[in-house]
Amino acid sequence: DPLTTRSGPSMAKVSLYIPVRNGANFIGECIQSIVGQTFADWSLTVSDNQSSDETETIVESFNDSRTAFCRQPHDVGMIANFNSCIERCNSTYYAILSHDDKFHSREALQDAVALLDAREDVAIVYSNMIWIDAHSKPIANLTLPARNLVSSDAVAKQSFLSCRNLFGVPVLLRREVVGHNRYDPRFPHTADIAFSLAVGKGRSVFILDRPCVAIRFHRENGTMRNFDGILRELLMVASKHGIYLSLAERVRMFMSDRVTRVKKRIFFLYLDYRKAWQ
Repeated sequence: DPLTTRSGPSMAKVSLYIPVRNGANFIGECIQSIVGQTFADWSLTVSDNQSSDETETIVESFNDSRTAFCRQPHDVGMIANFNSCIERCNSTYYAILSHDDKFHSREALQDAVALLDAREDVAIVYSNMIWIDAHSKPIANLTLPARNLVSSDAVAKQSFLSCRNLFGVPVLLRREVVGHNRYDPRFPHTADIAFSLAVGKGRSVFILDRPCVAIRFHRENGTMRNFDGILRELLMVASKHGIYLSLAERVRMFMSDRVTRVKKRIFFLYLDYRKAWQ
């Protein structure tokens, strides 16, 4: 079990988790975006996967009774670290944030909690996003194709066909709908899509039409490496969940994958040009 060096509150309505390894570069901004939320009934657990930098020191500097720092006893890998956060959760709602991302809106938790409290038919709240660089400067706004109350299955199907995550990042999830579902280590590049599909299967989700989460692009994040393997993994995810894809749909996925690869390379060349992620 992870070693807890500082404990947060025993129970809060919202549990937040930051799984991290060597996140001293951005974790302070991530935590600050949580501390600054207008909704205050939350607890935060930083699940540290054997960091060798100043991550723990930065977390401790916040000195907030709502936070806890847990260190894995050995390197368990990214997916297992994410899953350990789910295992620890016993609150009504929860969310996992990457250490290099952050809440963009101070009302993100307040709005998501209000929506989930009012709509028992909603399993997960997502939102549009804003892309930022290493200096937290905006790069672009990302508006998801779907908005408001939608079928999770429909969003999953479009994610397959476009070879893109059209769910976005969950702002909050109902813990009860997660059940025994976990992030699958067989899908390192598409674990987020696979998890959203599994948890939301047959349910409704809500996509807020304003950006609540900021996604950071920098040289060390995993997005840089996600050019290859996405199509293969998505086909495996579809097979795992019994999703039928016709020949025409598979051809569409192949073409989408190629187009997405080109767009990513152009995007990162643009970042190199403006030298915004050094």
